[in-house]
Amino acid sequence: ADGVAANEPNAAQSLVIWGTDVNVGTCKEKFQRFLQRFIDPNSTEDENAGLDLNEPLYMQKLEEISVVGDPVINVNCQHVQSFDADLYRQLICYPQEVIPTFDMAVNELFFERFPDSILEYQIQTDEKRLHGLDEEAEQKLFTENRVQTLKELAAKPDVYERLSSALAPSIYEHEDIKKGILLQLFGGSRKDFSQTGRGHFRAEWNPKKTTIENIQLPHTLLSRFDLIFLMLDPQDEAYDRRLAHHLVSLYYQSEEQMEEEFLDMAVLRDYIAYARTYINPRLSEEASQALIEAYVDMRKIGSGHGMVSAYPRQLESLIRLAEAHAKVRFSEKVETIDVEEAKRLHREALKQSATDPRTGFVDISILTTGMSATARKRKEEVAQALKKLIQAKGKTPALKYQQLLDDLRGQSETAITKELFDEALRALADDDYLTVTGKTVRLLA
Repeated sequence: ADGVAANEPNAAQSLVIWGTDVNVGTCKEKFQRFLQRFIDPNSTEDENAGLDLNEPLYMQKLEEISVVGDPVINVNCQHVQSFDADLYRQLICYPQEVIPTFDMAVNELFFERFPDSILEYQIQTDEKRLHGLDEEAEQKLFTENRVQTLKELAAKPDVYERLSSALAPSIYEHEDIKKGILLQLFGGSRKDFSQTGRGHFRAEWNPKKTTIENIQLPHTLLSRFDLIFLMLDPQDEAYDRRLAHHLVSLYYQSEEQMEEEFLDMAVLRDYIAYARTYINPRLSEEASQALIEAYVDMRKIGSGHGMVSAYPRQLESLIRLAEAHAKVRFSEKVETIDVEEAKRLHREALKQSATDPRTGFVDISILTTGMSATARKRKEEVAQALKKLIQAKGKTPALKYQQLLDDLRGQSETAITKELFDEALRALADDDYLTVTGKTVRLLA
């Protein structure tokens, strides 16, 4: 009996799904190994902005899922093929059996790594990408008449404004947001504007806090976006009146007026699809110099105030936006006009999302590190003041938390909040100067 029981695991491991050579256990282990180890040698910063190219690609994507809550992971079939050719063969030959196994494998791995995460649905692998559909298979065929219609539209001087207005004609103003979304649609990666992963900060915006503090998403995620705009209710009667007039006007316009003002959605869809497929603009010499000057100017803005106002990632954003704007014009060359619009949109977005509420200056550190330069400086000053206070008390091995907070508040000319005090304690603890146990502060040095 012992011999039979000992052989049962081996027998289970050799079982395959009828009509295939797929063993569920082996297939699951192989896919988990792929997720844990695959590093794309051909990846670029533009394709995977914000990701560490030297770390496993899909483990970073799982981390994104834990933050955003969107339970879909896009797996490139070519990645599977280069990592495990046999696993790729099974996927192509037996997709109905293998894809559910992949789903099971990725969910097990995700909840092992992030046990406290709660998802609305189980994680699903994107089947289209798994089947290795190349770009040519996804390209849409256009008739000669349709192409001519699109090119005539592209030749209009106001095509940029026409397309952005067609995105959401019922939304009043917010023109820069519409244009930003339009350029993202012309970009290289797929966009999803569903409600999945939506934050809970609606109607709770505090103008005294930074974007990071209001949205409550990690700066490592927010810093990957090319543009971050805020849609806030101005609570202004004149604005409300203009908005109401705009909404009412949508219902009494004649069909001729509406046709003149707004593009047909089918035309918009085809225009974007054609540009993404056939228009591949390259940077001109003038545009390259304009981008360099733009980046240098962005760096200068913050240097005078002791803060960082631009990182290389912002330059990459400008390049992507300029290329997208060239696609809007059906241009094979990125010109200075495209760079200027990219600069303008990027500047307007930073004014809203990266302005330090304490100083009124744009500080990109808010998005890249989660804290403004002034807040960081204030934190360091409080930590040093706390250290001097402790040193002034002499060789005391243990101090009471509340007494220390009261003493620090008593000698400070500015308000010391409990959160700021805790941050100062953590900074000193990181320097191995002290440790906090409950309500007791113990010195280590």
